[in-house]
Amino acid sequence: MFLVIGLFACNQPATQTSGRLRVLTTIAPLYSFTKNIAGDTADVENLIPSGVGPHEYSLSPADVRKVAETSVLIMNGVNLEEWLNSLISSAREYRESSGTRDKLIIVDTSRGIDIRAGDPHIWLSPKNAIIQVKNIRDAMMAADPDNSRIYGKNADAYIQRLESLDMEIKNGLAGLKMKSFVAFHPAFD
Repeated sequence: MFLVIGLFACNQPATQTSGRLRVLTTIAPLYSFTKNIAGDTADVENLIPSGVGPHEYSLSPADVRKVAETSVLIMNGVNLEEWLNSLISSAREYRESSGTRDKLIIVDTSRGIDIRAGDPHIWLSPKNAIIQVKNIRDAMMAADPDNSRIYGKNADAYIQRLESLDMEIKNGLAGLKMKSFVAFHPAFD
């Protein structure tokens, strides 16, 4: 009987067993935003390992399980994670086969951002990052209303930091006469 109970418990998605909101982000900047919003209240994990870019990332069966066991999936959008739709589809099948009934909330953090020339590097603008933080905050508050006050407070503090960063960048660039520069990645449109 203990063996059956142990196997059953091990097969349950972590969203049911941990009691804390499980959030999965796709890229490091979104992980940073989300972790600042969550603090110690939710479990936040990043899908793509450090040092690997979203363009060259290869999915694994473990990734399907990670998505299937999360409550909130946070993506950048703007076609940065082109492989994500197939991963979500596989994760939904896994969730259904394991009896998970709660809905996976998918957050496209690019919602509300004016996208320039299809450039997915939207987090490089503090103003865009603020919109992304608000999108993440709203989704976490909807997924975990019991902790919405914490998410709101943490997001407000992080937004203040981003606003200060934006002002610091503007002040630092204000005196420059030449506005052109060379970059080795098309990320600064």
